[in-house]
Parts: sequence; C-alpha cells; structure tokens
Amino acid sequence: DGEDPVIDNIVSVLEDLEFHVGDVDMARDFHTLGGWAPLVSLLSSQVHDATIPSYNASITLTSEELETWIDIIQLNAAWVIGTAVKNTGEFFLYAVEPVAIRSDVQETSALRLLLEQFLETESTKKKKRQKFIYALGALLRGNHVAQLAFIEIEGHDGLARALEKEMLNDTDVALAKRILALMGDIVVDNETAELEKGDSNEKVIRAFASPSVCQSSLKSLAHSSRVLRETAVRTFQSLVPYCHDWGTELALSSMISVKKIWQVEPDLDPEIRRELLDLAVATIDEIRLQSGKT
Repeated sequence: DGEDPVIDNIVSVLEDLEFHVGDVDMARDFHTLGGWAPLVSLLSSQVHDATIPSYNASITLTSEELETWIDIIQLNAAWVIGTAVKNTGEFFLYAVEPVAIRSDVQETSALRLLLEQFLETESTKKKKRQKFIYALGALLRGNHVAQLAFIEIEGHDGLARALEKEMLNDTDVALAKRILALMGDIVVDNETAELEKGDSNEKVIRAFASPSVCQSSLKSLAHSSRVLRETAVRTFQSLVPYCHDWGTELALSSMISVKKIWQVEPDLDPEIRRELLDLAVATIDEIRLQSGKT
C-alpha cells in the first residue's frame, strides 16, 4: 500500500493519544486544552474531502489508497473518543458537545458523527465499523443525556437496521453481538433508573422497544452462532416487557427452540449450559407473563 508521511504521522499520534486518554486526568486535560473538537472533526468525511486536495499538490497516493488511510484515521479517532469517555460520568457531556468542524457546515457532535459514519460505512470494512460501535457504546452506556440525544437522531432505528443487515448477510458476528448488547444495556440502564428519573427513562425504553428493534432482536435468536445467540437472548429478555407489536406465539416458539438447542449442544461446559438454560427458562416465563397481561 502507498504511504504518506503526514497521514502516517496523524495515525501514529492518534494511536499514542488513545493510550494517554485512558488516564482520567489526561483525558480531562486534553479536553481543557481544546483537543476535543479537532479530534471529533477527524470523524467527518467533509473534513478529509476539503483538506486532502489542498494539503500537498504532489501527493502520490491513489484514490483507493487515500480512502484506506481516511478509514484508518477515522477508526483511530473513534477509538480515542471511546476510550476518553468510557465509564467516566464527568466526561459524558462530551458526547453531545457542539462541534463546528467547518465554518460552512452546521454544528454537529461526536455522537451524531459516530452514528452517521457507522451507518454509512460499507459492511466489508469490519474493523472500522467495530471501532465505531465501540465508541458509540462508550458514549451511550450509563449516559442518559446522550441516550436522549441518540433517539432524537433516530439512532435506535439505525442500530436496528444495521443489526438486521448483519443478520441477513451474516458478515460480522462480532459486530452484531456488540449492537445487540448495546441495545440491551441501554434498556436496562433506563429500567433500573426509572424510579429516580421518570418520564425521560420511559421515552428511551419506548424508543428501544420500537417495532424495528423488537423484530431485529427476535430474528437474531435464530442465528447459528452460540455466542451471538446468548447475547440475543439477554437483549431479548430485557425487551420482552416493552415489545407489544410481535406475535407472542412466535416469540415463545423462538425461545423454546433456543432452549432445545442449548439442551443438546455439544462441547458445552455443564455450568455454562445450566446458566444458559436458566436464562432461557426465565425469558420464556417473562413472555408468558407478558402474554397474560395483554
């Protein structure tokens, strides 16, 4: 592949930065010194489209090589953003902080750009998409303000479409698993906080229990991967009390099928099998309970 020293240096800086912002004090100082906006801007294709032609007239990379380098820059920027914010409540507002990437472009945010780029990225670019969903997870988990902003830009439907596409094409099990886990975690976040926060939590739950999300979760139960199927059941269980637009019989028969698979699946540690079967039984019971309420 072609190389360019300036672009290569950008990637090296991002890789070093990802290591340093794992420290809370370093992440705080990086933001205080004004590093957040330039970092977030690297996610934007508009920034690269506007910068590359003018930065060096003698650039020798082909268009395909440039695209590869831009992908590498964007995935590393997403990685840095995720690491900087992950599990640190103090930094949660960074997710929705307005960022002006160019004077002629409307303000955006890390959360919006991550979603847009994730949905626009081709499914063949697995590493890039996985880094973007990692960053989205870091910005959304436990972050109620970001979760509300996410549903305003219809991020829940975007994730459901991406999941359904992965289920259809079966191209990236790891990515599908991460999408499912993220959706389930957001529902649980708001379920456990419901008594403290009220209506806004119900709003997030309703969004993530939309027909598209519920149907994508239901379809994922039939996947051949045991690891993905386990995550699918956990997410499905969190959604069951709130999903009302699916056929109860289909939901019940899907879970019974999963239980039967786990009962006879070879090379499964007995303790893990017992845990999975308990999960299946609990989910089946929840479906039956909700069925009795309707």
